[in-house]
Amino acid sequence: MSAFFFDIRKDSLYCDSITSEKRKAVRTVLDILFHYLTRWLAPLLSFTAEEAWFTRYPEKKEKGETIHLQQILPVPSYWKNEQLNEKWEKIRIIRQTLTGAMEEARRHKKIGSSLEAQPEIYLPQEWLKYLENISLEEVAICGKVIMRNDNFPSDKNYFTDSTGIQIIIHTTKGEKCERCWQILPEVKEYSYGFVCQRCKETINEK
Repeated sequence: MSAFFFDIRKDSLYCDSITSEKRKAVRTVLDILFHYLTRWLAPLLSFTAEEAWFTRYPEKKEKGETIHLQQILPVPSYWKNEQLNEKWEKIRIIRQTLTGAMEEARRHKKIGSSLEAQPEIYLPQEWLKYLENISLEEVAICGKVIMRNDNFPSDKNYFTDSTGIQIIIHTTKGEKCERCWQILPEVKEYSYGFVCQRCKETINEK
């Protein structure tokens, strides 16, 4: 969870507007995870689970509502979705390959952070269906992704691995937002600093 979901969604949690549907969805997932994990782990990590429970609900400590008296929550059967699992397994493979390409570019001093990378990714045609309605920029925590399919680059200046996916790392163009750290052409200077459009709207909303 820490290396995948939290890593990807912390941008939305920290930087999106409090009225954002995406941010509300993240908080809902975190709430569900908290209630399942604290109950599951309580018999094994009794003190840690109790501490997490009372940190979240300090008022329950006074009432003696310990985590060890909570019922284990049933897992809805529809949570098991083999088709969705297959999709995200493929996305994780693409992300892993992108991460490898960005690490290689970092070793060669081409980029600093992953947000400075603008990957050009060549995917086999059959992989494209897994990326419908998916933002690879969010999943891989990088700059704008340029998608290609099947027309692999003729030169050798690309990264690849056993997946057959091929990636060329370019450098992102634009300025760095001082609030979310994304590098975007739209970043402008305001009275409160250099920020992107999303952060500007969020700050003005506050």
